[in-house]
Amino acid sequence: MKTEPQNQSFRFSFYSILVIFLFIVINLSRWYRLPTFIDIYYHLSVLQGFVKAGGYVGSSFWEYAPVGRMHIYPPFIHIAMLLFYKLGLPALLIAKFFEFTIFLLLLFVIWHVVNNLFHRRLAFFTVLVSSSCYSFYLSAGNLIPASLALIFGLLSFLSLEKRKRVAASILLAFSFYSHAGIPYFFVLSFIIYGLLNRERLKSYLILILSGIVLSLPILIHQFNSLAYIDISQIRENFPVEINILIYLFAILGIYYALHKKGLYYFFISLTLAMVPFSLIYNYRYLSGLGIIGLILLSALAIDSLYEKINKIAAEKYKSRSYLLIYFIVIILLFFIFSASIYTYKGKVGFLPTNSTYSNLIRKQSTIIRANELSVYYPEIWQETAAVIKDNFEKGDIIYANGAYVAGVVSVYSKHATSTAMLPEIKPYRKINPMEVSKIIVWFKKFDNKVDKNLLYLIKQYNLQLVSETEFLYVYKNPHAEAKEVIKKAILPDWLLFVILFLMTALIIWDVSQFDR
Repeated sequence: MKTEPQNQSFRFSFYSILVIFLFIVINLSRWYRLPTFIDIYYHLSVLQGFVKAGGYVGSSFWEYAPVGRMHIYPPFIHIAMLLFYKLGLPALLIAKFFEFTIFLLLLFVIWHVVNNLFHRRLAFFTVLVSSSCYSFYLSAGNLIPASLALIFGLLSFLSLEKRKRVAASILLAFSFYSHAGIPYFFVLSFIIYGLLNRERLKSYLILILSGIVLSLPILIHQFNSLAYIDISQIRENFPVEINILIYLFAILGIYYALHKKGLYYFFISLTLAMVPFSLIYNYRYLSGLGIIGLILLSALAIDSLYEKINKIAAEKYKSRSYLLIYFIVIILLFFIFSASIYTYKGKVGFLPTNSTYSNLIRKQSTIIRANELSVYYPEIWQETAAVIKDNFEKGDIIYANGAYVAGVVSVYSKHATSTAMLPEIKPYRKINPMEVSKIIVWFKKFDNKVDKNLLYLIKQYNLQLVSETEFLYVYKNPHAEAKEVIKKAILPDWLLFVILFLMTALIIWDVSQFDR
C-alpha cells in the first residue's frame, strides 16, 4: 500500500522525525513541572507497596490501613517502575521519566504502525494530527497505563497483520496487564475489523482468545474483586473537548476508508468501538486516547486530499504551488489553531486556538483543566516528610484532609494511609480513618480563616501539634495504636522480571523471524 514516490517517502519521514523531536524539546522544557497529574502518585504508592512486600501482592495494604483493600489495578506499569527502582533510580525520577517518555513513545508507535502498514506520508499526517490535539496529549501523559495499553494494542494489530501471531498475542496480553478498560476497546475493534474484513475474522478471534488466555491470572483476580467495586465512584471530571478539525476530517475519512477497504477498515473499527465506551468515559473516548480512530481517519482524509490536489496540480496547472499552499494550511490549522468546542458542567464554549503547541506556549489556560495542573511541590512534601520522619515511628499511619493529599505525603514519607486516592475500590471493611491514624496532616485554608473541622477533631481526638509550616499542620493522634500490616508478595520481584523478560524475548524472537 506504499504508493507515494520514494523522494516523498524520505521527505515525510523527516517531517515526522521533526515533529517528534519538537515534542522532545517541549517535554524537556517542562521537566521541572513533572510529574504533573495526581494519578502518578497512586502508581508510586503501589510501587512502594511492592517494594515493602518484595513483589506483586493482590491486596493494597498501604491504603485503607491497617485493613487494606483488593489490589486489582493491572501491574505492568508497576513492574516496570519496580525494575527501574531496583536499578537504583529514585521513585520521583521514575515518575518524571514515565511522564516525559510516554507521549513520545505513543507518537513513535503510531508513526511506526502506520508507516509499516500504509506509507510514510500518511504516517506523517497521523503524527501531525495526533500531536496537535491537546486533550489527546494530556490524556496520554496523565493516564500512563492507558497509554501503554493503547501502544500494546496498536502493536498487536501490526504484529498480526505481519503474521507475527506469537508477538500479537503477547502484546494484546500486555495491554490487559496494563489497563482495565483499553484492552476491551481493542477486543471490540478487532471483532468489528474482522466483520468488515471477513477473511481476517478467524485470525482476530484466535488473537483475542489467545490474549485472554495469557491474561487469565489478572482477569480472574479482577473478576473475584467485583464485589469491592463501587461503581458510583467511577467517574471523570474533565471538560469534554471536541476537536472540530479532527471530527470533520474524520467524517470525510470514513468515505476514503470505505473506498480503499482492506486495512483501512481498522480506522473505522476503532471509531465504532469508541462509541459504547464514550457513554461511560466521555472525556477519555471523545477527547482523549479513545479518539485514535478519528485521528487515523482524519489523517487519511488529509492524505487523500493531498494526493488528489497533487494530481490536479501536476496535470492541469503544471505547478505544485497549490499543493504547497494546501500543505501549509493544514499545518497551520492543526498545529497552531486546532479549534475546539468544550463542554463542562453544563456550559459550552468555543476555543479558536486549542492545539497542543498553542496551549503549551501560552502563560495562562483559556479553561482550567484539572489534568494539566501540576501538583509537583517538592519543598512542601519533603518538609512534611522530614517532620514525619523525626517525630513518628515506622508503620504509623497517615490521615489528611483530602485523600490525594494523604497519598502524596505517603509517597514522600513512605507511610501507609487510612484513606485511598482512587476510591472506586472499597476497603475490606469500614474503618474510622482518624482513629487508626497516628499522623494527621492538615492543609491550611487559603484565606487563613479558622478551620472549624480541624478544631473539632483536635478536641475530639486530643490531637497534639507536632509542627506548623506555611501551608499545613502536622498533628499526632496519641490514642492511635494501629500499624501498617505488610502483606507477603504472591510473586517475588525476581520472578516478575523473569516473566517480563521472557515474554519480551518471545516478542523479539517472533518479530525477527522471516515473514511466513
